[in-house]
Amino acid sequence: MVVYYFKSKEQLYQEVLQHVYARIRETEQQLGLENVPPVEALVRLVRWSVRYHATHADYMRVICMRICSAASG
Repeated sequence: MVVYYFKSKEQLYQEVLQHVYARIRETEQQLGLENVPPVEALVRLVRWSVRYHATHADYMRVICMRICSAASG
């Protein structure tokens, strides 16, 4: 059934990764770091990132799978 919507496994990965990255960027923008001093902004971003990745392990799994497949082939 997946092949009906996506021509290859690679295309499926690409679509999933684009969705994942879009969700991450949308959420990052909601942090409102534009008017925060750089060091404080970095601290907030790192804290948010760690929490986000811990609660969205499925996203990270997809990203890691993609990185590993790109490195091996």
